[in-house]
Amino acid sequence: MEPADDVPGTSPPSTAQPITEEHIMRLLFSSLPAHDHLLELIPVAEAAKRCGHDVAIAVSGRFAATVEALGIEHITAGPDWVGDFLDSLDGDVLPEEMEDFTQNFMAELFCGEASVAMGKDVARAIADWNPDIVLRDTGELGGYLAAEQAGLPHVTVGVLDFNGMMLGKGVVAALDRRRRQFGLPPDPDGLRQYAYGHLNMLSPIFAPEELELPHVFTVRVDGVRRGEVLPAWVGDLVDDRRPLVYASFGTAASTIPSYGPPLAKVIAGMGAVDANVIVSTGKGLDWHGKEIIEGVPVPENVRVVEWVPQALLMRSIDMLLTHAGPATARQAIVNGVPVVAVPLLFDAFEIANRFEQHGMGVQLDWTTFTPEDVAAATNTVLNDPAYRRAARRLQAKTLTVPPIDDAAVGFLERIHAENAHR
Repeated sequence: MEPADDVPGTSPPSTAQPITEEHIMRLLFSSLPAHDHLLELIPVAEAAKRCGHDVAIAVSGRFAATVEALGIEHITAGPDWVGDFLDSLDGDVLPEEMEDFTQNFMAELFCGEASVAMGKDVARAIADWNPDIVLRDTGELGGYLAAEQAGLPHVTVGVLDFNGMMLGKGVVAALDRRRRQFGLPPDPDGLRQYAYGHLNMLSPIFAPEELELPHVFTVRVDGVRRGEVLPAWVGDLVDDRRPLVYASFGTAASTIPSYGPPLAKVIAGMGAVDANVIVSTGKGLDWHGKEIIEGVPVPENVRVVEWVPQALLMRSIDMLLTHAGPATARQAIVNGVPVVAVPLLFDAFEIANRFEQHGMGVQLDWTTFTPEDVAAATNTVLNDPAYRRAARRLQAKTLTVPPIDDAAVGFLERIHAENAHR
């Protein structure tokens, strides 16, 4: 097939007919023990299941109910190490330290002892469940090690911001040590991670370097779940007098205690904006169960909620204030929503830079900004139509990419067919 609109690494949506029994694939997904990573795998898993393929997800036992509620088989695998990591943080990681911190984090945590334990569990799952392909979130390396050991094709699902980070020198060296533990030959450039396929979910216009990864296939993701609906009260906030603004620091960042005060500043600052505002806090609790915004006054124009179907809400808002995580960035881009970015973790700082470079938003420094800065930045983006036009321009270019459902499954079916004879 020819690429769609000359965008490398894409092809038109699949028009395949219903599969026959002999062509059913068994797909084993593996995820880090983090909600944001698991949730990014689910659209691919659900699409494969709808197409008649057998699907299971290997992740720590804490997520069993989440997986099984989708009608997908859960396989308990890997330690639940995220809480220990959060407890080990010694103070805040400042923006100027984030690049080095990210590489060290990936080398020590993604490629750490947890990946070995996960790899052993996935290896047992491979022996018991007999999958055709192992699919993993980019940072989950146990599934990669187990698949390599078993000689199975493996595919990365690009849940990270910029997945080429996994080819950094420190990560590759650490991963090679783990390969030796699994009896695998050296991989000095790290490219075996992408030996069979990489499912890219970032806009090729926004992150063109993703197209340089081997065997890449690009899909468009808006994150809306089938059957999802907005709460009725959201409709009451959409009127012809005020714009609708949504603010969230995501599911992962909201569990870190030091991000409670910045979120409180966002709530206070939105009180000075002539807009209806929804602020999502996640569960409103940090990792230890402490209220992150306890006692914070809420302005009359602001509604604070634990959760709202964010991807669906994106279709109705005029502006987004975001921590610039990868899933939220994808949703903003595909819906043409201008942003105020408050990057908090990892490569969110680069995502925020690119929002500015594309002219669709501005950013604030979470360590220094004030409620007044929040109000000023929000008013700037809302009142200057150039931000909306820039967001729409990037949206239109991104909409040339095929949607995830059938396209991703077709990509996997091709990988399965190419490797069936091996």
